Amino acid sequence: MTAKLPRWLTQNRLLHLISWNVFGQLGGKILYPVFQIVIARLLAPEDYGVFMICFLIYSFYSIIKDLGLTDSIIVSREKNSDIQLLVQLLTATIFYLLIYFSAEYIAAIFNKPELGRLVPVFMLAVFLAAYIDPIYTQYLKQQKFRLLAIRNILMPLTMGLTGVVLAYNGYGVDSLVYSFLAGHFAVAVLFFYKEGIMPVRWRFAGLGELLVLGKHLLFQRFLGFFSNQSDVAIIGKFVGAAELGIYRIALQIALLAPQALFPNVSQVLFTEFAKSDQNNELIVKNYRRYSLVAGGLLLLYTVSMYFAAPYLIPLLLGSKWQEVILIIPILAHSTVTGNITLINMEIAKIVGFSRHYSTYAVVRAAVTVVALIVAAQYGITVVAVVYLFLTLLFTLTNEVIFYISQDIVSLESSKVAIYVIAFVWAIFISWDALLKT
Repeated sequence: MTAKLPRWLTQNRLLHLISWNVFGQLGGKILYPVFQIVIARLLAPEDYGVFMICFLIYSFYSIIKDLGLTDSIIVSREKNSDIQLLVQLLTATIFYLLIYFSAEYIAAIFNKPELGRLVPVFMLAVFLAAYIDPIYTQYLKQQKFRLLAIRNILMPLTMGLTGVVLAYNGYGVDSLVYSFLAGHFAVAVLFFYKEGIMPVRWRFAGLGELLVLGKHLLFQRFLGFFSNQSDVAIIGKFVGAAELGIYRIALQIALLAPQALFPNVSQVLFTEFAKSDQNNELIVKNYRRYSLVAGGLLLLYTVSMYFAAPYLIPLLLGSKWQEVILIIPILAHSTVTGNITLINMEIAKIVGFSRHYSTYAVVRAAVTVVALIVAAQYGITVVAVVYLFLTLLFTLTNEVIFYISQDIVSLESSKVAIYVIAFVWAIFISWDALLKT
């Protein structure tokens, strides 16, 4: 876990930090999907769909749990973990009580009676997160990426092993629910070993200042939830739990490589920029490097996925997941432009124009929800195609906001070329999938 990195990596501090962060995330995000694939072979698509509805509710909690404090604390020069702990304990308690008393209503919405039993159990994770997250934030602020790497491997490893054992012994969807809790508990034990008990202090000094940035980020997260997670609720409600399971396992495999690498590079660059006192030369240099490398690698990845899917999916998932083959190239391609613009928001936080994205987030959320509701009437292939073109459309909008809101980074021809290629390939794979439907 804490083996030394090669000497050539340690000679460059930024590369060293990125390497540890990617090591932890790559290990974790390879382990989790691998175990999920093994579990998927033991379960029906409908079981996986029910689990995703539980996870959708937890994801909603994740956007409000810290009131946007995590990034504010990283930018702040002060230590504020006690404020985040208090805030998350309060939000966890309120959220859990609301979910506990509305569980049967949630089950009725999705026509899945088992949700009434599973949702209150699944949501116990909010209390574990209340302890884990403030320590995680401080580790990010202090750039302790070696410890974060251990955390990012331990959670999916524990979840995966627990899930496989339970699924093999016939626990069905319960195996996914209890494995999720087991992963969070394992990290809580690790952090308790390293940090001990964090005392709860009933003081809010500095909270108002932190919320100045946090409120904008919270608002964008809230709207981003509807943009990025509304597909789960819409497919689960209008198409069915089995189709939701197929759609989400396809998306999970499609996002495996991109999400294991690019968000973590962006995360390290954010913490580095936050300490650099707006060193424009550093920002421009790393922005250009990231955009070019990320765009090129992601285009290569999405083309490879198109040709590999017919052979890869039956091998990994078996015959009951055949529908994944049709939509996985589309979902893989949605990662190209979305990951290129990750660093835009990081720079916006540092330079101070993140609020400019608020209106953008409102429009994106509203358009996404309406478009996906309409698309769901025609099946998951149409949902995937609509999701792809929404991603492309709003990525371009993101870029327009970014370039008109700052004068540090300018648009280059290489980035334009990446977008042109991305649009042409999107049209080809979407038309191909619709013809095969």
